[in-house]
Amino acid sequence: MLIKYRKVLIINKVKEGNIPCLNKEYFLLKELLDEHGGLVSTQNYSTYSYSELLDVSQNIDKEAFPERYKEIQKLLSEKEPEEEIEEPFIENANWLPKLISVFQILCGVGGAYAIYDFLAPYTLDQVDTTHRILYGTMSVYFLSSIVAGFYLYLNMRAGYISSLVIQSLQVISFSISKVSYSITSWLLIEFSIEEGFILGARFDLNTIGFNILYRPDGIPFMFAVNITALFFVYVLSIHFVKSSSNKSLKQDK
Repeated sequence: MLIKYRKVLIINKVKEGNIPCLNKEYFLLKELLDEHGGLVSTQNYSTYSYSELLDVSQNIDKEAFPERYKEIQKLLSEKEPEEEIEEPFIENANWLPKLISVFQILCGVGGAYAIYDFLAPYTLDQVDTTHRILYGTMSVYFLSSIVAGFYLYLNMRAGYISSLVIQSLQVISFSISKVSYSITSWLLIEFSIEEGFILGARFDLNTIGFNILYRPDGIPFMFAVNITALFFVYVLSIHFVKSSSNKSLKQDK
């Protein structure tokens, strides 16, 4: 009984990091450790999941710790194997953000070239102030698309945030009263409601557009959702959260 009591005292001292050396308690501790295979087990394996127990069972030294191995095997027989949960396709498809990044770069280059091609025949004096502002804004947008795509390809935080902005600006198009707004890229899948509540759908592979228009005489009502841009926003949001949680994003410089 006394020996057991002293063993408990020694185990407590081990836990506290207070181990006396070169005295009777030291040699009793050595005897106790030898009895337990060189290590006093403090693990509560009953709290382990099936997969955790299986991992311990596959890596434990059976000869050095036979009692512990038997305990683990007993617990494994009592627990149900866990069903493997596979990540959804989109979350597991790490190539999707890179595909979007390439798409953004190509659209940015295409848009910038379209503006240059349209304005090349004109001098600056031949373009009125309104169109200077419009084409200047368009140029900034398409150049931003190129930069955002480049940073996204490098898996940088700035790339995700700027790309989410670029794609979010394309999700909705509308014409209400005297104002019209739309931004579209090459791959356009769009569903719309037009004046008279007429439902429409559009698929286009050859359109890069940037339209902010004000007409005093009024514009027919139209509201549309770009499914392609909405899908890109969804993909980027999922991978941004995933990359942030596992800290795989590269730091912005």
